[in-house]
Amino acid sequence: DGEAFLTNGGQRGPQIELMLPGRYRLNTDLFSVDVQKAMVVQANQVGLVTAKDGAPLPPGELVALSVTGHNDFQDASSFLANGGQRGPQFDLLKPGTYYINPLMFDVKLDNVITVQRGEVAVLVSNVGKEPEDIPDAERLQGKERYVVPAGYRGIQAEVAGPGVYYLNRWAYIAYTIPTTNLTIDW
Repeated sequence: DGEAFLTNGGQRGPQIELMLPGRYRLNTDLFSVDVQKAMVVQANQVGLVTAKDGAPLPPGELVALSVTGHNDFQDASSFLANGGQRGPQFDLLKPGTYYINPLMFDVKLDNVITVQRGEVAVLVSNVGKEPEDIPDAERLQGKERYVVPAGYRGIQAEVAGPGVYYLNRWAYIAYTIPTTNLTIDW
């Protein structure tokens, strides 16, 4: 309804809302439509999302805080209304089909992390609280300062065992370490 669009404050230019697949009757003198392909994340892939609009990232942060209610970045209005930040996003897209506004979000496909039997993945976190904020009680237990519990930046104390992990490589770096014994007889 073009008249309702104009009387309710509609503005010229690209719109944040999307038209999902279907049949529509549009006034082509008032609106033009740019058809884009849906974002498809295949099995064994993740979609790393970068927002082109939103609040700025806080100083020192590499990845935006997680925001709820945006339906996997398919509702850009809710993303902005709930405090979404511009830049690389902590949340990622798992395998599936998504209808995402390409003027609002960029999606880069990446492979999942697979840890085989006989290996572990040591995770280094780029997100979370600074290690200086670790309570003194934990530091006094003889733990090295550069190995941190979950929720802190740095080398994570817990390792990831064999399995498939949907990991955001902007937030975490995974180093795969073999754990099998090697016996050499000569």
